[in-house]
Amino acid sequence: MGHNNRTHAFMTFITGTYARLIRWDRSGAVVTQPIYFNKQPHLFDFFTRYNIAGHEARGNDATVTVPTDEEITLAKSIVPELKDLVSFLAITTPDSTDHSDRCFIIRHPEPSPDIPVGRWTCALFALDVKNKD
Repeated sequence: MGHNNRTHAFMTFITGTYARLIRWDRSGAVVTQPIYFNKQPHLFDFFTRYNIAGHEARGNDATVTVPTDEEITLAKSIVPELKDLVSFLAITTPDSTDHSDRCFIIRHPEPSPDIPVGRWTCALFALDVKNKD
């Protein structure tokens, strides 16, 4: 979640004769009761449903996309800290002042191994595409 732009992530813990599903999000984790996979179909049902679930149900953050080449060129020309970078993301957020969306171009965060919990807040230089600053 810290480098993969997710709202949540799932983990399967399997030991001995049972498994547990863990759903991580920014506030912590939710853990299921033991699932005795040799006697109950719940684990198979979860994987089947996860397989057909949409991107947002799997935890992908719909506000994060790949910017256009024009947006990247604009960001590199206006924000000096982005000039030499090669990997970018576009973040879309609602603008409460005029009820439209705002788009920010940022560098792609660098991954770091850690447990998937917490806010993963990091400061990044960004270009506001709407205001060009």
